[in-house]
Parts: sequence; structure tokens; C-alpha cells
Amino acid sequence: MEGLRQRQLGDRLKLNYREMAMTAKQLKLSTHAYIQQRTGWILFQELYYPPGTIIVSEDLCSSPLILYSQSKP
Repeated sequence: MEGLRQRQLGDRLKLNYREMAMTAKQLKLSTHAYIQQRTGWILFQELYYPPGTIIVSEDLCSSPLILYSQSKP
């Protein structure tokens, strides 16, 4: 599975983006931080990956190796 953009993740999980943005602001969190906290999905380079995903990147110039856990998203 490839990573999902924020809007795609919201659609997939049936989350109301405006409501989440408003709640994040009330909690003084970024929308990204709030979504990660609420859903468990991991943000890496502007894409979200399912909980349990392990991302290995040795240096910023190389492509990351993205490993998935056995759990279903």
C-alpha cells in the first residue's frame, strides 16, 4: 500500500476534516499531529501510513524503505 494524503485518509476513515482541524486548533495541535494521535496512522513526507508501519531512512538523500506490519489498517 502506498501512503495516503490527508484528504484521502479522511475519506477512507470517514472523518470530517473541518471538525478535525477545529478540534486540533482547540487543543493547540497541528492538524497533522492531531490526526496521527487520533487515528494512529503515521505521517512521513506528507503521506500517512497505517499503524505499525516502520519507516527506515538512513539519510535524507536516499529513498526511504517502508515496511508494513501484519496488522490490517
